[in-house]
Amino acid sequence: MDLIGMRYELALSRIQEIPKERETEPRFCDYFARNAERLLETCGVPEGGGSACPSRADEDAGGMTDVTDDPLGHLLAALEREISCALFYALLGDKEAVLIRMELFLEVYAAFSMKWREDKGLPDPEHIRGKIRSYLEDYAEDEMARGLFGRAASGTFDAPADEARKSEARRIGEEIDRAVSEAGRTSRSGIGVGISCSRACLPAACALSQELAEKGRKVYFLADTDSLFSPLYLKGSPADISLFLDERLAHEALQSYERMLHAHRQAVSTYACRVRLEKGIGERAPAEGNGLSVKQRDLLNRLYDAQAERLAAAIGTNRCCTSLLFSVN
Repeated sequence: MDLIGMRYELALSRIQEIPKERETEPRFCDYFARNAERLLETCGVPEGGGSACPSRADEDAGGMTDVTDDPLGHLLAALEREISCALFYALLGDKEAVLIRMELFLEVYAAFSMKWREDKGLPDPEHIRGKIRSYLEDYAEDEMARGLFGRAASGTFDAPADEARKSEARRIGEEIDRAVSEAGRTSRSGIGVGISCSRACLPAACALSQELAEKGRKVYFLADTDSLFSPLYLKGSPADISLFLDERLAHEALQSYERMLHAHRQAVSTYACRVRLEKGIGERAPAEGNGLSVKQRDLLNRLYDAQAERLAAAIGTNRCCTSLLFSVN
């Protein structure tokens, strides 16, 4: 078993214990039990007897029924949305992407559990914020590569598709054929096809990939998730990033982006980067409605501009494939 496999098994074993424990302040007990069970379901582990924590319905009327109403709650809501991304990667067979989210969950749970055992208290929100920030800094390079290059579709990567879905895939496939033909008139390079989809639309995307594969098209998948990593290199940031974004994180994100471009030099000129340059990177951050302050919007704008410059320089004249990105929703 390799290192990723060993870490995965250890994390999975620990998560299996959490629904049966009462190791945190009672208001947060249900949160951790629920998300532990979600991760176990993601990993294909049957439920193991339910939670030992009181249900929300059993809490006192004055108790906390929603963990999003204070600083800790906002951080836990961000963590929960990050955990929800794990299922998409599990369906793609990307064990490492699932693992890093499992380990983040365990780190945050351990902080709550330790503080409860020490003095029946809660961890400092800044302590939890620091753990999530470290996660963003440590794994940004790998997550950027996943988001830009995707996962190649193969004969073993599929999902059940009924006749209606297959019929729709054929129709979309014909539209893609027309778009590829149009692009081919002006492109001196090959044409690749990317499929961007959410977890809920993965079966439809799989049916489409099979339709395209039969025509000899190269297809790859890009996750359309609300991951905290997404706004660090693509337009369309979830509000949660406002909890962590500052000069330091923006600087780390740019360095991670540069390392990713260097590590994937061949892929940069072959796969999804050209699409992202044209349709994502370099575009302005939304001006309002995403929880970002004026300073944070400016940070993202400068980050996107810097990344666009580095991407254009990395592609240079070496681009050997024009990639067309299609969303399935």
